Amino acid sequence: MGLSQVADPGEKRALLEHYLHIFPQSAYRPGALVVLAVAAQQQGDAEAMRRYADEGLAANPDSPMLLMLVSDVLSERGQELARARQLAAHLLELVKSSPGKVRPEGLSDEQWAQVSQLWEGTAHSVLGQVLMYEETAQGVAGMNKTRQAVEEFKAASPLLKSNPYSYARNLYRLGYAYAKLGLRPQAREALTEVMSLDTPYRQVAGPLLEKVK
Repeated sequence: MGLSQVADPGEKRALLEHYLHIFPQSAYRPGALVVLAVAAQQQGDAEAMRRYADEGLAANPDSPMLLMLVSDVLSERGQELARARQLAAHLLELVKSSPGKVRPEGLSDEQWAQVSQLWEGTAHSVLGQVLMYEETAQGVAGMNKTRQAVEEFKAASPLLKSNPYSYARNLYRLGYAYAKLGLRPQAREALTEVMSLDTPYRQVAGPLLEKVK
C-alpha cells in the first residue's frame, strides 16, 4: 500500500518516522518532513508540527507548503512575528518570481493556478495578521499598521475563494480590521459574507457583526 492511500495521520506519521529512521540521508527526506508536518498538524500536535517543519525548512528553505504552514500558524498565534513575516514574504517572492521552482510536478495549469493562488492568498493574509498583532496605536488616526493590514486582507480575498475556510477566516480578519478602524459599513459587508459561508468562523463573526450594526 502506498503512502497516498494511508488516510490516518497517525499511521502516516509512524510509517514515515520509521522510514526516516532507517534512511536518514534519503533524498526523499525533505518531502517526507512536509508530509510529517501536515500529519502532525492534523493530529493537533503543534510541537511535533513545528519540529518537522523546522527540519523541513532547514533541508529545503524554499518548500512552499512549509513556508505557508509555519507562517500561518505563527501569525494565527501571534508568535515570532518577524519570522512569520519573513516566511510569508519569501513564499510570495517564490510564487511570483520563481514559479517554476515551486510548481509541483504533474499539475495541470488549472490545478497550478488554484494551488498558487492559495499560497499567495495565505501569504497576504499572514502579512495582514502580523500587522494586526504589531499595531500599538490606541487612536484610529494612528492605526497605520491596521490600514496596511486591510490592504493585505483585501489582496488575499479573491485568491482564497477556492478554499472556503481560508476565505472565511480572511474575511473575518478584514471585518475585524474595518471594525477597529471604525469603518462599520465595510465591516458589516465583510462579516455578513462570513456568515453566509458554512465555516467555524460564523461563530466569531456573528457577535462582531452585531456590534457594528
